[in-house]
Amino acid sequence: MAIRVQNVPKKKKKSNREYFWCGKKKFSSLEKAAMGVAGGNKKRVANAKARIRDSVKNGTLYCGEVWRYGKEI
Repeated sequence: MAIRVQNVPKKKKKSNREYFWCGKKKFSSLEKAAMGVAGGNKKRVANAKARIRDSVKNGTLYCGEVWRYGKEI
């Protein structure tokens, strides 16, 4: 009698990391989110950070989306 070995799918680990979300895009830090929005323009990063913080806190639109902070969807 032959023994059959089956591949058991591994359970996906849920991440405890939190991200800044803009729609379905996620950024691991506020700095990376601001750089992504500012297109790499360092002069605009400070303004982008402030506007992202306001969007998260007050639920206002920035770049056409309401930003949020939290774990994966």
